Amino acid sequence: MTDDPRALSMLTALLPLVFLACSSDTTSDGATERIDLESATIRTTETPRPSFAGLQVRLVGDRVFVLEVVRDVEGRSSRRLAVYARNGVEGAAPLWTWMGEPNESLSDFAVHPSGEITVATENLAGTASQFRLVRLDAGGALRTRAPLSAPATLPDGSLDGPAAAIVRMRSTDDGALEKGWLRVQPRGEDVTLAYLSVAGRSDGTPDARNEYVTIVEAMRWSGVGYDESWSRVVDGRHHIEPIEWHDEFGWMNAALRPVLALDDDGTAIVGRTFSQGRCASLTRTTHEFEQSICDTKKVSPFFNIDYQPFATTSFSIAGVRGRTNIVVPDHAGEFLVFDMAARTGRLALVGTLARLDANGHHIYYSSGNGAPNNLVPYDGYIGVFDRDTGAVQYETSVDQGRADYFATIHWTKEGIVAAGASDWDRWNGGMSILRGADPLIALIDPERRTVTARRIAFPSDERHFHGLGVDMDSTGIVMVGPADAPMTHSGDGGNIANRTFGGLRLDVRNAAASH
Repeated sequence: MTDDPRALSMLTALLPLVFLACSSDTTSDGATERIDLESATIRTTETPRPSFAGLQVRLVGDRVFVLEVVRDVEGRSSRRLAVYARNGVEGAAPLWTWMGEPNESLSDFAVHPSGEITVATENLAGTASQFRLVRLDAGGALRTRAPLSAPATLPDGSLDGPAAAIVRMRSTDDGALEKGWLRVQPRGEDVTLAYLSVAGRSDGTPDARNEYVTIVEAMRWSGVGYDESWSRVVDGRHHIEPIEWHDEFGWMNAALRPVLALDDDGTAIVGRTFSQGRCASLTRTTHEFEQSICDTKKVSPFFNIDYQPFATTSFSIAGVRGRTNIVVPDHAGEFLVFDMAARTGRLALVGTLARLDANGHHIYYSSGNGAPNNLVPYDGYIGVFDRDTGAVQYETSVDQGRADYFATIHWTKEGIVAAGASDWDRWNGGMSILRGADPLIALIDPERRTVTARRIAFPSDERHFHGLGVDMDSTGIVMVGPADAPMTHSGDGGNIANRTFGGLRLDVRNAAASH
């Protein structure tokens, strides 16, 4: 880390961190144009708080699909799916929106080749079978809405009791800016799902505290509803201690919920932090590991709030389980994966990492002006791996001077794009964030082994501006997230209105294409 992180941050806002390699203009997937992030023009659209902010974005032709959330001055939050014109007037209203029923929280969505949309939701007013799948037509009209039943095609012996009793099909309450526990990926007109569910007890007694199961399912679209093709247990009943992170970057949520990626050949990959409880569940069910590995540095111990090794398990298009691979970067002192994406047999992960020096100590940095070195050196983590073996193909980190993390990643035929937050500080004695963040965008090229990263500077150091969703096509990048969002203690003293946030959208295009 630099002795003067603020000076470096100011420099990188003008001259982003760029690693250059050979000069070919053709990607491994055959695309002929790359986004030049260093010289690209960026159109910033910011809405005042309280207003809707994006959690996830997908680009489909001339449409921009965004899962959005708003929190009002009383602390209540609601979500919607909003569809915008790609080249609309700055600040233009959505073409249409869909909010669901009262108490129905939107968790994720997928856009199909037909233009129809599957929305994964949760009924927050229910007590069981809360997960739902909703199908909308291309104009946002409701086609079907049905509860997602407990899995019916699990192999015998997958759970320690009947699925209907164990898999309760519900989560616990999430924060406004956190992503849901029911994840969905499109497979043509069908979908693949992964979800973390509260675990019940087979004898009918109340649900166990802090016990969960993780499931992956393939669902067929029949034209009138969804039918289960197959389901598999990813992790059996396991215990997770609450992670004591504040939710301004969704770290607690990321340490609990699964992430889902779908490769070109239909292989589903489920990723999650690898805790002792999840490790122990695999020793009982799949017998992939000996119990002894659950006590090593490849697994996060109970009550650990900083060190979260990551595990990925693949399932073929027919539901055949592959091996579970564990990801722990060398010399990791603190580590957390937020998102992943797959393409052509490879898997890309992003998150945050604080490495240790040769003596096993953090290299803390100072906020400047004579302040002590007591700030944690988080860097944005990037790793590309062989999907099946877990072999590392490319691993690096992005350091823009202060703390960095990547919240989201998407892998398209144009390449890999990631987004998150930069230029924030967290001290080493607690979880409080001491400085507001700026949005961070990066392009990753695993063949050239290069990363180009750019921080977009905002004037406030007392509120957050950062990316939670990103997508890219041949014409540019769109990043969405919150603007003027709260920091750790913004709502102290009952100031709930200070916990509101606005919306942020960045449209990135090559300079020539923007004219």
